[in-house]
Amino acid sequence: AEAATGMQFDATLSGRPVRFHSADDARDAQALTDLREAYGRAGFDRVDFMNEPEAAALANRAALQPGDLGLVVDIGGGTSDFTLFRQRGNEEIDILGSHGIRLGGTDFDRSLSIGRVMPQLGMGSEIRHAFGGDTHLAPNAIFNDLATWAKIPFLYGPDTRKAAAELHKFAEHPKRLARLIKVLEEELGHDLAFAVEAGKNRANGAGAEGDADPVIDVSMLKPRATLPLPRDWMRKRLSKLAEQIGTAAVATLNHAGIEPAAVDRLIFVGGSSLMEVVEAALRARFPRAELHRGAALTAIVEGLALSSAQAGRR
Repeated sequence: AEAATGMQFDATLSGRPVRFHSADDARDAQALTDLREAYGRAGFDRVDFMNEPEAAALANRAALQPGDLGLVVDIGGGTSDFTLFRQRGNEEIDILGSHGIRLGGTDFDRSLSIGRVMPQLGMGSEIRHAFGGDTHLAPNAIFNDLATWAKIPFLYGPDTRKAAAELHKFAEHPKRLARLIKVLEEELGHDLAFAVEAGKNRANGAGAEGDADPVIDVSMLKPRATLPLPRDWMRKRLSKLAEQIGTAAVATLNHAGIEPAAVDRLIFVGGSSLMEVVEAALRARFPRAELHRGAALTAIVEGLALSSAQAGRR
C-alpha cells in the first residue's frame, strides 16, 4: 500500500476472529497479544481490531430492510464466527451480539483426509510385533498430525521418519507404509492437504445427477492416482462438524435473548460457508430466514474499509 500510494501508514484497523480459542480465555487473550505484536513489528504504531463478522455485517447492510435482523455466518479456515445485527436504515447497523468457535474449513479437510487419504498411507494397518506372531494397529498420532495443516511441518524430522521406517518393516501391508515414507521424505504433506481441499470443493460444487463422483488427486504419490470422494459420503462425514456450527449460531442468538424465528436474513461469508452441509445445518435452525451470499471472500475487508471511512468522517 505504501509503494502504491507513496504514503506512510502507521495505524491500521485489523479484522480478528471473535474467538481465537473456543474455551481457553488465556490462550485467546495471548493470541490477540501476539497479533498486536506482529503489527508492531511490521511498523504500525497503533492497531485497532474489529470482529470479522461485524465487518461483514457492515458490508452487507444493504441486503436487509430497515428494522430487519441479520445473522452473519462467517466460516473461515480455522474459526466460525457469527454476528447478530439490526439494520437501522441510515447506512448504520446495531450489533446485538457476536460469538465464535475454533472450527473451520481446515477441520473439514482434516476429517476428509483421515477418512480417505490416511488409510492409503497405512492408518489402521496391522503391524507385526518384532517378536512373536501378534499384531497391533499402527499408531494414529502420525496420521492425525499429517492430516492437520498446522502440524505437518513438524513431521519431517529424523525421529518421525525412523518411526515410519519401523512401521513399514513390520507392516502386514508394506505398500501403504511405503507411501507414508515417501510423503515424509519428499515433504508432500501440504501437497496432500491442498489435494484434499480441492477434492472437497469439487464434491461440494458437483450437483448434477449422473455426474461422476469427484476424486482426490493423489498423483504426487503415484502418477494419475486418484481416490474417490463420493458426495453422499462427504456430507455424512462432515455433518457433525456442520452441526457444531449450527449450534454455535443459535448460541449467538441465545446470548442476545433473540429467538431464531426472528432472524430475517442469513448472510454467508468466508470460503467454507459455501459448503452444502453448512447451509443445511443453518437452514434447519433458521427456517424463516432468507439466505444471502454476498462477496464471500471480500466482505470482511470491505467492511473494515467502510468502518475506517466512517471513523474518518466523525
